[in-house]
Amino acid sequence: MFLLAAATKDANKSVHNKLVTLKKNYEFQFVFKTGKRLFSPSFSLIVAPCKKKYPKFGFVISKKIGKAVVRNKRRRQFKEIARKHLLNAAPFQYVFVIKLEIETKSFFDIETEVLKLFEKHNYLEAKE
Repeated sequence: MFLLAAATKDANKSVHNKLVTLKKNYEFQFVFKTGKRLFSPSFSLIVAPCKKKYPKFGFVISKKIGKAVVRNKRRRQFKEIARKHLLNAAPFQYVFVIKLEIETKSFFDIETEVLKLFEKHNYLEAKE
């Protein structure tokens, strides 16, 4: 009994420290239909309401950007930015639609661009 309760507590803690992503097509379609679009030079951000108390993220990247290796690298970079800085964001569903202009940007340029967009529209919550 005691071991089961301890495992449950640890499982609840890890949910809040892990990046939660959109996986199903209907989740993405909901965000595309109901979301507010914000624009940046190298990506668009679509923000939709969420019933959960934590943010959820989705990443969309076109085949125009490059081969699978390049697309996966950019997706991993956006996931790392979200994991590092945006876990304390307001509880919405965020979908990053990555544009062709991303090819010329470095990781640090992308990171500052994402943070500026979130700060400009007040989606970052203060750390407690």
